[in-house]
Parts: sequence; structure tokens; C-alpha cells
Amino acid sequence: MTIETRLRAALRNATLRPEDAATVELAHTYARYLDAMHRPCEECRCPGGHDLAKVGPALLAALAALGLTPAARAALAKTVTVPSSAPTPSPLDELVARRAARNGT
Repeated sequence: MTIETRLRAALRNATLRPEDAATVELAHTYARYLDAMHRPCEECRCPGGHDLAKVGPALLAALAALGLTPAARAALAKTVTVPSSAPTPSPLDELVARRAARNGT
């Protein structure tokens, strides 16, 4: 199974927003590049892997930005806040309360 195939599977289960599209595309680009590194390089005929030290961390950073790493999910879980059960007063309610306070009623 390729890295890009695994990335697609992870993205299917992720909660993404439209503004994540560029990061998703970047992650796909990195994944395709890493998958291609398993084949001999066309230009220099090396066995591949000459940029792995650069691309691997870049892919990891893109995945973390999308919340697709264990560390990113743990950080997101810590920042989740439980909303207050008290309703938020509307601007009209605030005006009425200020007027009542000013008039002493």
C-alpha cells in the first residue's frame, strides 16, 4: 500500500473544512513524492531517497496541520471546551437590563 493510498484513507475519516484544501493538496504532493522515491530516480539514476530527510518532516507537518497525527489529535482534544449551559443574552436583553439598572427597576 502506498503512502498516498494511506493518506486518502485517513482523509476520508477526517473532519476537514474548505480552507484545508491547499494543505490536503500539499500532503498529496508530498505523499506522491515519497512514493516515487521507492523507484530509481529518472534524472540521476540513484536508488531514490535523496530528499527523504526534507520531504518526510514536511509531510508530517502537513498531516499535523490537518489534525491527522496522534500528537495533533491529542492537542486538539485538550483545547476542546464545553460550552456553558447558560444562554448568552441577546443585545436586546443587554439593553433592557442596562435600562432597568439605570432606572432602578
